[in-house]
Amino acid sequence: MLRSVRSLHGCVIRAFDGDIGSVNQVYFDDEAWAIRYPIVDTHNWWPGGKEVLIATDWIHTVDWFASTVSTSLTREVIQHSPLYDKSVPIHRSYEVALHQFYGKHGYWSNARIRR
Repeated sequence: MLRSVRSLHGCVIRAFDGDIGSVNQVYFDDEAWAIRYPIVDTHNWWPGGKEVLIATDWIHTVDWFASTVSTSLTREVIQHSPLYDKSVPIHRSYEVALHQFYGKHGYWSNARIRR
């Protein structure tokens, strides 16, 4: 089913062990025409929250009726994720660090394994 990217805005992010944030925006790769990362706002879920990125490959379910996006990542891992700074363009070095933090292969890698 085709949906607008705007449909993701406001969806609650469900980690393996509970809700962790909501989709604030989406990072779109305009060269590959691909949604790379929902930008997750965690401010309402813990004091001093931040914005973090979760790769679309790490999402296993989108429930359009419940407005939720689910991942098998845990709340603790997401909470300690590298900070996303929207004033700085996303460069490959940031993506590499992000994927290394999560122990995942990047979309650009031949060794990528979907989990």
